[in-house]
Amino acid sequence: MRPRPGPMHALLTALFVALDAAGAYAAYAGPYILATETYLPCESQYSDGSMTLFASFTPLNKKNPNELQRMTAKATVLSDHGPNDTFWKWTYDVQDEPVNWTLPKVPILPYGTWRYTITLGTGTDTHLCNKATIHTIPKNPPRA
Repeated sequence: MRPRPGPMHALLTALFVALDAAGAYAAYAGPYILATETYLPCESQYSDGSMTLFASFTPLNKKNPNELQRMTAKATVLSDHGPNDTFWKWTYDVQDEPVNWTLPKVPILPYGTWRYTITLGTGTDTHLCNKATIHTIPKNPPRA
């Protein structure tokens, strides 16, 4: 059973309908390309450090924006709750891998810069905290 759309869904729908009716919709939202600019750990006071994720991305190719960005990353998980209360460490490295940021269930987004924080944890314990900056740009930019 699918949840019923809430008030936020109604507000966003009304906003997009109003922008479309005003003729401003195409200038502010539409088919898009996502590009990640930064993905950095939060300050140390926001997580216990048991999980870390460092990632860097190639800059968006402005001459060919459909070219996939490439990512280099390292994820680490530390735990002292292994078998017999032993300490263990898990790491995973990604080297220069292409990343497809396509969101098939989200056909349009407003264009601009987005900043968000992602946290992962249990209860009140935060194990991972990262901040990201992404950009949404028109998939087919207008011709000058």
